Amino acid sequence: PFPAVFCFISPPPYFVFDTGEYVFNTTPFHYASIQRENVPVGTVIETVSAVDRDGSLPSGQVRFDIVDQPNPPIFNLTTTDSHEGRLALINSIDYEARVPRDEYVVKITVTDQGPHLPTRLTATTSVIVTVTPANDLPPVIHNPDGYNRTIEEDYPINKTIITINATDGDRNNPGGTGERDNVLTYSIIDGDEMDPRFAINSQTGAIYAARSLDRDISGYTSYNLTVLVVDGGTVPGPLDATVSVFIFLEDVNDNRPDFTRKNQDRSISENEYVGYVAGTILATDPDRGENRSIVYSIKTTELTYVNGTKEEINYDIFDVNGTSGVVTLASRVNRELFTTVTVTFAASDEGRPPQGSTTIYTYTVCDYNDNIPRFTQLEYFANIVENSPDNTPVFTVNARDADLGSSCSNSLPGLGNASNLNFELRYSIVGGNVGMVFAIDAVTGNITVNGLLNRENTSLYTVNLSVTDLGTPPLSSQSVIVINITDGNDHSPVFLNDSLTASIPENAVSFPQGGAARFSHLVTFSATDNDIGTNGFIYYEITAGDPDSSFYIGRKNGSVTVVKDLDREQQGFYELTITAFDEGLPQRSTDATLDVYVLDANEEPPNFTLPAYNLEVPETALLGAVVDVINATDTDSGENGRITYTFVNSNASGVFILNNRTGEITTNVTSLCRMDNITYGFTIRAADNGAFDGVGQLLFSEINATIVVYDVNEQNPVISAPQTFIYPSLVQNQTLITTINSSDLDPCDTGVTLSLSGVNSDDFSLDPITGRLMTVRSLSTDRVRSYELTVTSQDSGSFKIRQSTTQINIVVGMRVPISYSIAAGGGYLQGVPAFTPTAGQVGQEMTYFRPGTSNVVNSVFSTLTASNTLRIAPDPPVDIRGQLLSASTLWPDTRDVRVAMQSVDVNNHAADPGLLYVDVVYSGMSANASCIPSAQSFRCVAQVLLPETWFAGVSGSSGTA
Repeated sequence: PFPAVFCFISPPPYFVFDTGEYVFNTTPFHYASIQRENVPVGTVIETVSAVDRDGSLPSGQVRFDIVDQPNPPIFNLTTTDSHEGRLALINSIDYEARVPRDEYVVKITVTDQGPHLPTRLTATTSVIVTVTPANDLPPVIHNPDGYNRTIEEDYPINKTIITINATDGDRNNPGGTGERDNVLTYSIIDGDEMDPRFAINSQTGAIYAARSLDRDISGYTSYNLTVLVVDGGTVPGPLDATVSVFIFLEDVNDNRPDFTRKNQDRSISENEYVGYVAGTILATDPDRGENRSIVYSIKTTELTYVNGTKEEINYDIFDVNGTSGVVTLASRVNRELFTTVTVTFAASDEGRPPQGSTTIYTYTVCDYNDNIPRFTQLEYFANIVENSPDNTPVFTVNARDADLGSSCSNSLPGLGNASNLNFELRYSIVGGNVGMVFAIDAVTGNITVNGLLNRENTSLYTVNLSVTDLGTPPLSSQSVIVINITDGNDHSPVFLNDSLTASIPENAVSFPQGGAARFSHLVTFSATDNDIGTNGFIYYEITAGDPDSSFYIGRKNGSVTVVKDLDREQQGFYELTITAFDEGLPQRSTDATLDVYVLDANEEPPNFTLPAYNLEVPETALLGAVVDVINATDTDSGENGRITYTFVNSNASGVFILNNRTGEITTNVTSLCRMDNITYGFTIRAADNGAFDGVGQLLFSEINATIVVYDVNEQNPVISAPQTFIYPSLVQNQTLITTINSSDLDPCDTGVTLSLSGVNSDDFSLDPITGRLMTVRSLSTDRVRSYELTVTSQDSGSFKIRQSTTQINIVVGMRVPISYSIAAGGGYLQGVPAFTPTAGQVGQEMTYFRPGTSNVVNSVFSTLTASNTLRIAPDPPVDIRGQLLSASTLWPDTRDVRVAMQSVDVNNHAADPGLLYVDVVYSGMSANASCIPSAQSFRCVAQVLLPETWFAGVSGSSGTA
C-alpha cells in the first residue's frame, strides 16, 4: 500500500471577458476599446483578466504580455496581482494615422507561472482599440508669414484678389463625431472694419473687392487685413489660425485734371508788351505720382474780329508755361483788328494713358490810344460870301480815329473808362484865324463865321486846324483849310430828294476784261437853284464816302453809277455825300446822301488801305530806320486771310527791307548819303495764303510805291576869301592863276560845283571840281587891263540848293601902287592933306607945298585911298619938295623905295630942315627911312627897304596889292 499518488493535469489559463463566460485561449473572442485620439499618455485604456484553475498553485498565477502591437510601441501592459493586465498608453494614439481602418490591434498572451517553463500554458487574446477622432490639429496656413499683393485701385469688384491657402491635419469621420474637424471657414477679422471694402469667401479663402477701392475716394493706399481660419471641430472644440494679408493699392490714372477756375472772362490792353503776365491757370488731380503731374498747353485760339466774324488761328496770341500755368502774352493784340481772343487751355496729366480737361478763357481786348486822329484831307478849300452873318456855316471838316474805344470795364489798372474816349475827337483852330473871324465847333468840326468878313481887306484865309482825341495821353494831327472870301451868291442848290438808298452786287464788274466798260446805274439826283446865270448852273460831284472812286456821278445829269468792282468783305456799306454845286461866285453847294448797300460775293483778295504809297525818308536816316508800314487787310479767314508782303520789280534791293509779315519798310544801309538813286520805285504785293493746301487759289493785290530820299541841306558852301592878283607883264596861256577851295559841311555832302562869271570871264577856265583857275589865252595890256571875276560854289542839294560866291580880281600890265609919306624935322603935322604923284611926275620934281595949303594932283592909280597917299609935313615950317625916283616906284622891279627930297624956304631957296623922313604905307603896314640933307643943297635921298613879309605868298611875277 503505497501512498496514493494523484496525477493532476493543470488546465491552461483562460481570459475572462465581461460576458461572465470562461474563454480559453482557443476562443476567438477579443477585447474592444473605443478611445479618442487625444487620450493622454499613461491612460489605462483597457484591463484584461485571466483565470487559471490551478488556483493558488504557482501554476495558477498568470502573467500578461503584449506579443504584437504597432511599431513603434504605443501600448504598455502591466500585470497586477489580481489576475489582471492593465493596457496603458505610452504614446499618443492618432486617428489620422490609422488609415484606412481607425483601430489598433494589440495581441496579448497570458501565461501561467508553472514551475516548469516548458510546461507553462498560455492563452491569447486581442485588444482592438478603436480610435475616434478628436479635433486636435489646428488649421495650417501655407504662408504663415503673411500674404502680399499689389493691385490697381480700379481692381474689379467681386474679382479674386488673393486666395488664402490653409489645410487641417484632422481626418473627418463621415457621419460621426469629428466629421467637420478639417472643414475650414475663412473670415476677415481686422484691418477693414472702419469702411469695409473687402470680403472673403468663407469656404475657399478667396479675398475679393466688395466695393470700389478708389484710393482717391477712400483715402487708403494700402490695407493690412487679418484673416481668421477656423475648423469645424466640436470635440473638444474648434481650432483656428490667423494670417496677415497686405494689399497695396497702386494708383490708376482714373481722374482728369480739374481746373480750379473754369470759363473765365478776362481783359487785356492792346498796349501790353510781349511777355506780359496775363494770369495763371491752375488745375488739380487727386491721382498720385505721374498721374497727378499736370502739363498745361493751349489747344485752340480764336479771334473775334471787329466785324463780328470769328476765326481759329494757327498761331498763339498767348503762351502758357507748361509747368506753372503762368499765361503770358506771345504777340501783341490789336483792338482795331479784333475784339476778343478766346483761348482754350488744356491740362493733361502724365499718366498712361493721360487724362485731360479744358477750360476756356475769353480775353476782351481793351483799347489803347495808339492811333492818331487824321483829317480826311490834308488841305480843305471853302468859299464864303463876304459880310456873311455870324454863325454862317463855312465848311465841315472831318477826321477819323482808328481807335475803337474799349468794351472793357475799368478793372484794368491805369485804363479806366478813358479808353472809351480814344475815338472821341475835338476840333480846334490853332492859327491863321486873323481877327478871329472864324469859329469851329469842337465836336462836329463845323466851321462858321465869327466876325466881319471884308473881301476888300482880306480875300483869303489860310486857317490851321487841329483835331485831338480824348484818349490818355491825347493824340492830335493838323490840317489846313483855305477859305476864299467871295462876292455874293445867295442861293444854294436844292435837292428834290436829299437822301436816297440803293443796293448793288459786289461783283457787278464795271470794266470786264476784254470788253467795253459797263456801268451799273444806281439812282439819279436832281437839284434846282433859284439863282440865275452862272450862279444857277448846277453840277454834281461825289464829295465824300468814296475814297476809292468806285462811283461816278454825271456832272450835268446827276446819274450815279458804279464804275469799279466793290468788295463787300472790306466795305459792305457806302454813305456817299452827293454835292450839288452852282457856278456862282462865291460858289454854293448842297449835300445829299446816298446809302449804298453792297451785296455779298465770295471773291476777296487782300486789299491795301491806301491806293499807293509815296514815301519820303531823309538822307540822314540810320540803319534800321522805319520808313513806313504797309497795311493790307483780307476779310477771309484762316490761311486765306493771312497776308504776306513782298517787293515786286524793285530797284530798292539791298537799300530797303520789307517785313513780309508786318509790312514794315526799314532802311538796310548805314547811310543813304550819295546813293545812286534818290527815288526808288517798286511794286508791293500783298498775297494771301489761299494755296496753302495745294488746292486753293492764291489771291493777291499790288500797289505802286515810291520812296524819295530827300536832301537835308542846311549849310552854304564854304569858299575862299576874295583875292587880287597883279601881273606886271604878259600872262601866258594855260597859266594857273590860283586854286579855289570850297567845301560843303552838310553830313551828306557829295561835293560842290564851281562856276565862273563876269565880264570877259571866257578868257579863263575854272575846273568845277578841283577849283583850278587857269587862262585859256594869253593876257596882255592890249586886251583888258583889269578882270573882276565871280566864282560861285553850288552844293549838290536835291531839293534846296545852296551856294556861295567870292571875287577874284586880276590886274595885268600895271605896277603895284605904293604910297609914300614924306616928313621933315622928325614928325608929321596933323591936317596936312595927302596926294599921290601922277605917272608923268615920276623922276621929276614934285609940286612945292606950303604948310597949311594943299595941292592934290591926279592919282597914278584908278582910285585914291587913304592908304595910298604921299604925306608932306614940314617941321620946322618950311616948304618941302620931293622927287620920286623912277627906280623906286614900281614893284616888283625892286623891293625898295627911294625918294629924293629938298627943303626950301618961302622964297624957294634951299633951307635946312634938319632931318627928312619917308614913310611907305602898304595895305595897313608901313616902313620908313630918313636922311640928312647936305649942307650945300639941303637935298638927300631916303631909301626904304620893303619887308619880306609884304610879299609872303607871292610867286612868279604877280603879287597881291
